[in-house]
Amino acid sequence: MASIYDVLRPVQSSMFSRAGYVDETWDLLFEFKSTGEIRCYKNVSPEVADEAFNAKSLGTWWNQNIRGNTSWEYEILGADPSQEQPEKADPVVEGGLTEEELNFIAPPPVPKVAPILEEIQRKMEAATGAMMAAADVPLDGIPAEADVPPHAYPTYGGVTRDSGPDSAQRDSSLVTDSKTEVLGTFPVPQNSIEAIAFLQMRRGEIEALIAQNKDQAIELGAISVIDPSTHMAAADNLKALVEKHDQTTGILEPFRATLYEAYNIAQNLKKAALDPLEQAITLVKRSMLSWEQKMEQERQRKAREAQEEADRIARALQQKQSEQMTLAEMTSALESGDTAKAEQLVAKPIEVPLPYVPPAAVEPAYLPPSGQSTVKNWKIDEDSIDLIAFLNAVKAGEYPVEQAAKLIKADVPALNKLAKALESAFNVPGMRAYNDPVKKVRRK
Repeated sequence: MASIYDVLRPVQSSMFSRAGYVDETWDLLFEFKSTGEIRCYKNVSPEVADEAFNAKSLGTWWNQNIRGNTSWEYEILGADPSQEQPEKADPVVEGGLTEEELNFIAPPPVPKVAPILEEIQRKMEAATGAMMAAADVPLDGIPAEADVPPHAYPTYGGVTRDSGPDSAQRDSSLVTDSKTEVLGTFPVPQNSIEAIAFLQMRRGEIEALIAQNKDQAIELGAISVIDPSTHMAAADNLKALVEKHDQTTGILEPFRATLYEAYNIAQNLKKAALDPLEQAITLVKRSMLSWEQKMEQERQRKAREAQEEADRIARALQQKQSEQMTLAEMTSALESGDTAKAEQLVAKPIEVPLPYVPPAAVEPAYLPPSGQSTVKNWKIDEDSIDLIAFLNAVKAGEYPVEQAAKLIKADVPALNKLAKALESAFNVPGMRAYNDPVKKVRRK
């Protein structure tokens, strides 16, 4: 009996020893080189699998497309029984990656926020200038860093730092050591313009924070848990990482929330302005399509009538030709004294092929407007779906089982709820539930 492991083939990769794809079930498999773990990713189209195997680096493709993407469903398979297993696997860190694999990942480039923020600032100033002028609000431009004292705004996040004459000097000499705080007093933006201005002013600190978080993630994340002492050390590292995560969120979330609020305002304005037009466009299209369908039905009716008339004329011609040929043969037979043949022709006239008579041309009911067209767009009628009838057809052999499996998608959230409720008592044919423990960290 064939095994799913049979599709695995050696690959040139620093992360994976083997990989493979099951065409019938759309399963994409990876075998991690350092741990021997085999992951089976579900519902991967052949096009995506081809993209993976044709990539210049399979590990880079995995990092860019799969790592951290929760939309990829996978299960961890047992070790391949045909392969010799390593005596000791390297420890696995966050996300199922080993320290070696974590080091393989190229560090993400520090984003250059200045050009982006300058462009956003320029566009927002242009868009809001007229409104502020109409409201008699002066728009003197975005204040420079020197114009905004650190104590002038409420603060949040980071470690509060005393303001003073040397604060600018300290800002210009930011450090990125993972054990040193890089952000001090940070203002809470009161509006989107202010949020962009402060992000622009403190972009150096934000970039340093990004670099610091990267360093701390590598330093604290790559820990090998092999005994009670390292288990306790890992717990301390986890706590420190979660605290840093919450601190970073507290620093940057107000900016995201403020700008997102502005985005929502603009989005709602856009929706309010476009909704009437889109509704009218839908109504006009629907009215045009309804009339066009009626005209097409009328054209098809005329075409059927024209074909029926052509068939009637063809049958009449066939009858006439048959009668003429039969009469000529009977006359010849009687003249020659062959009465038997003449009687036979009376009983069975000569058959002639049905002549072709082209139907009358039916002109289109309308000419398509310039620049517009109507294309076919076949869809499934959702109201017609009867899964019981479909499954019965599969059971009766009227539809291939393999194709049916591709058309029916399991309700994974519902199955996860059932597995959580039943735990080890989960018993659904063709499915397996497993315990995937989740580590929780209590916040202060």
